[in-house]
Amino acid sequence: MGRLITKIGRVAAWFLPAVLALQIIILVLREGFGIAIGWADDLSLALHGTCFMLVAAWTLSLNRHVRIDVLDRSLSRRWRKTLDRIGALCLLLPMMGALLVTSLPYVARSWQSLEGTAGTDGLPGLFIVKTAIPIFAVLMLIAGFMAALRKDSPPSGQMDGD
Repeated sequence: MGRLITKIGRVAAWFLPAVLALQIIILVLREGFGIAIGWADDLSLALHGTCFMLVAAWTLSLNRHVRIDVLDRSLSRRWRKTLDRIGALCLLLPMMGALLVTSLPYVARSWQSLEGTAGTDGLPGLFIVKTAIPIFAVLMLIAGFMAALRKDSPPSGQMDGD
């Protein structure tokens, strides 16, 4: 499962330069020429959110997620690992489980109506973007279990592979 998370994360990461380029084009058109394209704004937001959701589990599996450095640096490896396990088991996994359960009907309704974004020049296919929500939850559940089972915590101030 770790390989699947890595492949999905790497593919999603390659879309980030496209998101940046699209946002620059939108900015130049809007600010430089007074041209606003609603569907392009919607596409930029959708791609950015989808990339984030698909890369998050990969980041967690690499042990490169955000930590509270002030607390993390003052703890021994053993306590950091204990804190990581408590966070995964008591916070991450229940939250992702709740997100998965609540997002399924939400996404199903979106697919039933073939939902698009609001507005006359909105983006069609919003239902496809919303599908990333339960996929995100499943990937994070897998990565969370992997993190809880991880044997070592990185040294204070360092990440795996550094």
